[in-house]
Amino acid sequence: MNRKVWKAFIVLTGVVLLIPMLASYGASAPPTPQRGGILKMADAFEPPVLNTMMTPSVTVFAYATPVFNGLVMVDPTQEEVSVEKVVPSLAEKWEISPDRKVYTFYLRKGVKFHDGRPFTAKDAKYSLEFFADAKMSALAGMVEMMEKVEIVDDYTIRVSLKYPHSPFLLYLSYPYCKMLPAHLAKVSAKSTDFLVGTGPFKFKSRIPGKVWVYERNPDYFLKGLPYLDGVEIYPMKTGPMIDAFTAGRLHMARSIRYGIDHKTSLDKLKKHVPEAIIKMKPVGVTRGVWFNVAGRQGRKGPWQDARVRRAMAMVVDYPGTILAGQGSLELGVNSGVVPPYVPTGLQWKEIEKILGIDKPMEERIKEARKLMKEAGYPDGFKAELILRNVSVYIHPTEFMIESWRKNLKILVEMKALEYVLLAPRRDGGDFDLMYDGTTGRYGGTPEETLAMYVSTAMENRAHWSNQEYDKLYHSLVREAEPKKREEISGKMQKIFLEEIPFLISVAPVIGVAHRPSLHGHVMQAGHTGWACMDRMWMEK
Repeated sequence: MNRKVWKAFIVLTGVVLLIPMLASYGASAPPTPQRGGILKMADAFEPPVLNTMMTPSVTVFAYATPVFNGLVMVDPTQEEVSVEKVVPSLAEKWEISPDRKVYTFYLRKGVKFHDGRPFTAKDAKYSLEFFADAKMSALAGMVEMMEKVEIVDDYTIRVSLKYPHSPFLLYLSYPYCKMLPAHLAKVSAKSTDFLVGTGPFKFKSRIPGKVWVYERNPDYFLKGLPYLDGVEIYPMKTGPMIDAFTAGRLHMARSIRYGIDHKTSLDKLKKHVPEAIIKMKPVGVTRGVWFNVAGRQGRKGPWQDARVRRAMAMVVDYPGTILAGQGSLELGVNSGVVPPYVPTGLQWKEIEKILGIDKPMEERIKEARKLMKEAGYPDGFKAELILRNVSVYIHPTEFMIESWRKNLKILVEMKALEYVLLAPRRDGGDFDLMYDGTTGRYGGTPEETLAMYVSTAMENRAHWSNQEYDKLYHSLVREAEPKKREEISGKMQKIFLEEIPFLISVAPVIGVAHRPSLHGHVMQAGHTGWACMDRMWMEK
């Protein structure tokens, strides 16, 4: 999908969303929030751990977000995501030094954890250091710019950076970065005993595989909030979740941020719940095929050769992968390493030229076969590809595998695994090829995405290493001048697309649906929007 089509889709989406809102409210002011009610929503599966910093899986958000707060957050009343939209949460204010390397956070006083213990600078220091520790945090690469965290007094911390980093506050507002109680550091993150935070809801009970129950926190530091009496989360697959919503058993089709990622689900909702408020936004990830470039776990093979990866990329029908996975071009966009809704993301036409796919398919196949011969694999090879056992991953993978077999004689054995089995193989590098998504990002700055592919990044599943790319990244995060930042970002994207450690098939557009009686839900780009939970309410 080119940039014009993408813009047209965004405009169209806005129009579609506006109609039900006008129908509900007319020209009158928004209704006054009402108290009470239990919000019922769902999620695809229960998370492996409940510490948002220990897993890149976005599923953890639904189960942990009701309980925890961050130091800061993106304004939960606004759809825009940017550094300028970062507002206080547990930090009531902050100061930034003239050299932009020292952030002083002044914490709210009187905030209590759900067990009654006070939230202090000790907890903030513990949480930030946990987030930055690569031995404990799966997202440490996001804040590798942090040098140290110091306690000034019981309600003040000073965070020093190794170098200026313009979007630092935005990184701290991620749903991943939560403030944890230091006094419970030894409690297992796999146990519900871990769910002790400062958030709007307290964990109450759980029936494994059935429901998680949360109740209103009467001592929440934002007085008058939350409006809801509680939240119930039901683990269920997409099909049953859509059925439960259409039957009136759920207030939201899945959770606050996820639910609709295929045309069949969207069509079903429009048909059976025409009054539903449907919201679609880019989700801040890219999906595609990771190559084990480093040959980890002894899995060395042709996929380590950039010429082979380029050949495989050249024979892919990219719009076809979106149709195979999402069922509609409205639910995804072909993308480079930086998603197209980020201003510095390369346009698809330029990406096509770099990948060599701006020619007719016959010419692309001929060039790809030439590359395979040069690499020493004119008769193809065999490989294993692992992926999650979900249709939006399986169908585009099957589509690409057939292209490789037909055009390059590459025989790929596909193994669809449950997430609990896939995750350790992914994290340990135990794969030849893997179809998976990237870690969720907001999408406000190019650094967010480009950081995932530096040599030391944990999210770099290919363990790809390029010294020039790494050097440019360190220049990018230190640069404040917009034109220079755009130039550096463009060079990094071209290097990535020339070596293709990750063959990107789609940047998905994902949405949610909720009933008109539910108010206060704000949809933001990327994996965010969770901060609105304490402001959501139900019309009786």
